[in-house]
Amino acid sequence: MKLVYLCGSPNKEESLSSALIHALDKKLPEHEGIFLDTLDKADDIVKYLDELRPHDKAGALVIAFPLYFDGLPACLTGSLEVMSEKMPERESTPDQAPTPGPDLSPGSDATFESELASDSDSASGLESKQDSDAGPESDSQIKVYTIINCAFYESENMENAADMIRLWCKAAGLSYKGALLIGGGAAGIAMAGEKGQGSRVDKSLISLADAIIKNDDINKRYVKPKKSKKAYLKARNKDWFRAAKKYGKTVEDLLGFTVPE
Repeated sequence: MKLVYLCGSPNKEESLSSALIHALDKKLPEHEGIFLDTLDKADDIVKYLDELRPHDKAGALVIAFPLYFDGLPACLTGSLEVMSEKMPERESTPDQAPTPGPDLSPGSDATFESELASDSDSASGLESKQDSDAGPESDSQIKVYTIINCAFYESENMENAADMIRLWCKAAGLSYKGALLIGGGAAGIAMAGEKGQGSRVDKSLISLADAIIKNDDINKRYVKPKKSKKAYLKARNKDWFRAAKKYGKTVEDLLGFTVPE
């Protein structure tokens, strides 16, 4: 199977999104992967996607990006809008009404059925929700899997962004297979590498790789930090204070008030 990895982060190779798709690719050694980012022309990205459309079974597109204002980075939104206009899957037949253009905002149809996670999944920090509008697909359709990351502790904050990709796939004529939603921010970079073997991020990527091989839906899978929320916020605040000190600022400069002794 051929895979196209599209990094939607403005930071490209230095981003967590890039680290995650490279870590995923290592778990799919028998499959050919092509790495692209949103600085590549949309026309060129579509050409690479053409290689995913053999007559027997189509390959997969993996889109990875950080959460920006509860949605997609502008560079990714622009690329997807242009790409969807050039997808042959959007072409209408004489008996079919034209496919509407992509709507990259969550729609009113974005309802969900809760899928109870097993006790082991809950304990491991991996939970899932099932998208209610998953429809039939053909073997010739390109499959789209999504990896979204954010600095928030709660991975549920990325649900709207996942719905945007789902609705884009619907408009572009591609088969949406679900999203991996990873909370915890930059800590995921280490967890995606060799030092993170056995971590929640590592296990989630293994499960995603298995789903890609089997052509399974992953719906929405949530990956939360192992630390408690209180411990996570404390650690993140220390990072901010350390960064402030590096640039000659104080805790008071960040908070806007004097910290009582």
